[in-house]
Amino acid sequence: MVIGIVLLSIVKLWILALNVYERFVLRRQAGRGASIHHLTLTVTHPHDRTAPRNTGLDPLLIKALPMFIFKKKGPHQQQRQDHDDNNNDCALCLSDFDNDEMVRLLPNCKHIFHVGCIDKWLASHTTCPI
Repeated sequence: MVIGIVLLSIVKLWILALNVYERFVLRRQAGRGASIHHLTLTVTHPHDRTAPRNTGLDPLLIKALPMFIFKKKGPHQQQRQDHDDNNNDCALCLSDFDNDEMVRLLPNCKHIFHVGCIDKWLASHTTCPI
């Protein structure tokens, strides 16, 4: 019986020692590894949630983009329109351009949008929505 009590006490002390070792040594090492891993994530992944969000284009640059009044093409020009990349609708709000409506042209891709639609888009993005 005495041997059983001694062995049980040794097992309890061994479990306690392992628990203390795990709590103070292994968790501290894991915490260091996690912080190093987190540092590598923020350095290698610019789209991490802690990184600042893309704020879009400068408002002065948006205002400098060309604007013009939209004119619908006549029926004899409608066949040529089918081969043109620019449709008669805004890709952001999905509504048609009205005659004599102010639209904005993106110079690189030549896409046109309603002025209000594209200004909101470019305030938070730097690329064409199409």
